[in-house]
Amino acid sequence: MATVTVDVTKMITKLDFLTQAVADEAEIMINQAAKIGADTAKRTLEQAVTKYGTERYARGQGNGPGRDDTGSMIDSLQALPPKVTKGKIEVAFGWGRGKTKKYYKFQEYGTAKIKAALSLFAGRTAILNELPRLENNMKQRIRGKMK
Repeated sequence: MATVTVDVTKMITKLDFLTQAVADEAEIMINQAAKIGADTAKRTLEQAVTKYGTERYARGQGNGPGRDDTGSMIDSLQALPPKVTKGKIEVAFGWGRGKTKKYYKFQEYGTAKIKAALSLFAGRTAILNELPRLENNMKQRIRGKMK
């Protein structure tokens, strides 16, 4: 009989390190994605020129011809802490869970008289478009840590 003893201690240590590296890098990636979503949503609102906004701005009121009257809707839009469940992380951005003012919803989703801004949709789309790049960057950083 011939035997070979394999010490798996180093392998276990490396796997533990890899698990932590993936968790750390995923957190970085999710925070970057949430910021992309929030920044895109803000730009969408800033660029959403409306008839009322144009008239208001012509009277010397507001911050521009778009939906930026006082700035509070745009200023309060932010990347939010992600929701973490088993094996999944939810990217979040917006006005805060449970902190959306009523008129934000009117601006965002529209009414019979207000055209929908759809800034959250634009932010979500930007995240989906950027995820492959963010994931690739994450993989490269993890590979670099494994050397």
